[in-house]
Amino acid sequence: MDAVFREICTISVEPDGMAFDPASVRSEVIRGEDEYHGMRVYFQATLGTAILPMQIDIGFSDRIEPKAVRMEFPTWLEMPQPVLRCYAPETVVAEKFEALISLGLVNSRLKDYYDLYTLSNSFDFEGEILTLALSTTFETRQTLLPDGVPDGLTPQYIQPNIVHWKAFLKRISADATLELETVVDRLKIFLLPPLNAIQAGANFRCRWEKGHDWLYPKNTAGET
Repeated sequence: MDAVFREICTISVEPDGMAFDPASVRSEVIRGEDEYHGMRVYFQATLGTAILPMQIDIGFSDRIEPKAVRMEFPTWLEMPQPVLRCYAPETVVAEKFEALISLGLVNSRLKDYYDLYTLSNSFDFEGEILTLALSTTFETRQTLLPDGVPDGLTPQYIQPNIVHWKAFLKRISADATLELETVVDRLKIFLLPPLNAIQAGANFRCRWEKGHDWLYPKNTAGET
């Protein structure tokens, strides 16, 4: 892995002020409590006189559904946009929701809540594709589906984490008026219908419109 990243650091691109030090590359194994693990790579970048520590986490053994998509990565300086193979939004939702379910009331990953809320307001989703991504992630990570509402979406989770949530918003310079309860309520609207469909073994032929709600086929409220 170190050799791969050293080679990446030496790739010649149009000068943009950034430089990556191949000699600084080092990696370590990410060890989890189960077989799911990966590698964490550290290296150093410079922008002028600024020294920028870099970290990339690499996961293995995941099945990805839907497949990775090619996306243009936006730039600030009107330079050519790099094209990257990225997770589909459905996969991002699935992995963050799986963590929310698995960690339950001890979940300290408030960024996942913020990201899921942002995704629900930024992308449209097809219900069948999202349930495929969720099912694949749950199966790969051997996640037991909860009976009823996941603990991480209950009042028992919200109340002890309000102070931490406000500190998180301040740290990322986000809207300080966004309440954790508002986020959780939004995630319940977004995530519980596809979760319920998976638990029932039902098709979920609905469409999520960003910033709104699930649109069900005419004359149905989901399909069983």
